[in-house]
Amino acid sequence: MKPTYDTVILLFSRPEPEEAGAKRFSLRGSANRRLIRRLNQEAYRTAVATGLPVVCSSRLITHDGLFADQLSQAISAVFAQGAERVICIGNDCPNLTVANLTAAAVHLQRVPVVLGPSRRGGLYLLGLTRALYETYGLQNLPWQTPELASAAQRLFQDYRLVLLPTLADINSLRDLRLYRPLHPAASLLLHAFRQWLAALKSIRADWAIVRPPQRFLTRQAFRGPPSC
Repeated sequence: MKPTYDTVILLFSRPEPEEAGAKRFSLRGSANRRLIRRLNQEAYRTAVATGLPVVCSSRLITHDGLFADQLSQAISAVFAQGAERVICIGNDCPNLTVANLTAAAVHLQRVPVVLGPSRRGGLYLLGLTRALYETYGLQNLPWQTPELASAAQRLFQDYRLVLLPTLADINSLRDLRLYRPLHPAASLLLHAFRQWLAALKSIRADWAIVRPPQRFLTRQAFRGPPSC
C-alpha cells in the first residue's frame, strides 16, 4: 500500500531566533543559530524526500503562547486546508529517516494514530487522523516532559496504534556530545565547541606565563577567565 496525498507532513519548529533562544547548543549565539538552521534544513529535506506534501508551522501560525496551544493551532490549520491525516515532526531528531516517515504514512491508512517515541520519553513523531484529533485534541498531554510518550499511549489506548522504533533526539550541548552516530549538523557544532575550548585553554596558558601583580588580584575582582 502506498501513502496518498491526503497525508501531510507538518514540520513543527519555532522561528529560528525563538528556537535558538529556547535551545542552547552553544555559548556563541551565531553558532547556535547555525545549528538550528541546519537541523531545520535536514528535517525539511528528509520530509520532502518522501514525496508527501510538507508544510512548516511557521507558515501557518505565529508561535505565540503555550507549546500545546501552538501545536494544536498548527495541526488544526493543516486539517483546515483539507488534509485527512497529519504526521507531525520536529527538527530535533536527526536519526529520523525517509523510511520512518513513509512507514508512518502507510500505517495511518489503516490505524488512527502512529507514535514515534524518543529515548527520553518524548515523541519525535506524532501521526493522527482528522477524526481522532477532533475527538481527543492534544491539549491535555504533558508536552515537553519525559512522560509524553506513555501519556499518549494511555490517551489512545482504546484505538489501534502503531509504535515506530525509538530514536534519540537532541536538545542540548550534552545531547550533541553523546549523539552517535554523529549527524553532520551535530558535527558542525561540536567542531565549533572544540575550537572554543582550544581557544580558552590557550588564554589560560598565556595567563599562566604572564600574570598581573598579585596586589591587583582579589577574590571579588578576579575569579577566572572572562566568559564568551
